[in-house]
This record gives sequence, structure tokens and C-alpha cells, in this order.
Amino acid sequence: MSTTQRFNGILDPDMMFDQRVVIVGVGAVGNNLARIIAGMNPGSLVLVDPDVVDEENVGPQMYHPGTIDEHKVLACANSLVMDNAVPVPNRAPSPTVNKYLDMATCVFLCVDSMEARGEIMDYLTREGQQPVTCKVIDTRMGAETYQVWDATTQAWTDNWFSDSESLPEVCNARSTPWCATMCASHAAYYWSQQLRGEEVPLQIIHDLRTNEVVPLG
Repeated sequence: MSTTQRFNGILDPDMMFDQRVVIVGVGAVGNNLARIIAGMNPGSLVLVDPDVVDEENVGPQMYHPGTIDEHKVLACANSLVMDNAVPVPNRAPSPTVNKYLDMATCVFLCVDSMEARGEIMDYLTREGQQPVTCKVIDTRMGAETYQVWDATTQAWTDNWFSDSESLPEVCNARSTPWCATMCASHAAYYWSQQLRGEEVPLQIIHDLRTNEVVPLG
């Protein structure tokens, strides 16, 4: 029995087999997203994060208490329905990670720093690599709001800002599992739309408190 038969006709399994996905950051959004992407059965899935599971990660980031002090990428990989996910406990970009970024067809940015996002995009758009040759989807989350961006667009570049210019409360200071799950689901759906050649907005903002979804661009 095909593990993807429930969404056959929505996504082509052969097309999914050709997808090489990298998720950078497996915190609240990235851990949830990894489970969704694994269920979509891509050709390969690489998880990148240098951090270990802390006690405060157990609730919002959906980690099991038994994984405290374990590398997040290992704990995440061991929870997936696919058994060939590659855990890389390093930061991106770095020599260990770059080979996976170079081969990726889609990179999800699930990090909590604007400067980390900028460094990854600088690598993906470095000289000889421009424009970026893969899809790059940026996710950002507050306690009850989230954003999904196409990071390959000029609009994303124009709206980038340094960490020192960000709000005093960093994006992961307050986090809820319901917002993280919705952000991850929307990011996966956004990617599925791109794969199907559908027109997508450059940016989506969803405020759960007002249930207002604002597509921009």
C-alpha cells in the first residue's frame, strides 16, 4: 500500500521523490514541519540545528521529556515516519551543512534570528549561484501570529532587518504549540502550491487572535 495514496492526485509521488528538502532549525515550527514533510515522502530530508533539547522545549516545541539534552535533530529524526532523514547538528551555513544546501530543491528557514536567515540567503545567492536555484520558504512566529515568506523574492530582501532592529521580545521568547503547528502546516501547504505551479503570495501573515489572514504580493 502506498503511504501517500491519500493525497495522490494532489501531489505527484514521482515529483515528490525528486525533492531534496533541508529544514534549518527544528524548534517549535521546524519540529512540526519535519513531521509534515516526512509524511509527504520527499526523496531526502535533512534536519539542521546545533542545539540540544532543553526542558523549556518540551511543551512549545513538542519534544518528549526523555529527549532532554539530546541534539534536537536526532530527537526530531527519531520521531519521523521516514527512517532516512539526515540529522546534522551544526549551524548553517557551515562546511558540513553546505553540501546539503547546494543539492536542495527546497530550504525551509525555521530559525529565530534574522541575521541567521541573512547568512543562509547570502550563501544560497553567492556569486555563481545567483539567482537562488531552489525554493526557500521563511517561517516566522510569535505567540499567536505567524508569517510565511518566499525568501527568493526582492520583497523578502527589502523587508530584511538586523536582529538589533527587531522587537525587544525575540520571536521564540513566547511560543504556543497551536501557533507553531499552524505555521508549519501553512508552510508545507505553501510549498505544495509552488510544486503544483500555483500562484502564491509573496508573504502571508496570520493573526490567530483575529483569525485574519493577510496575503501580500
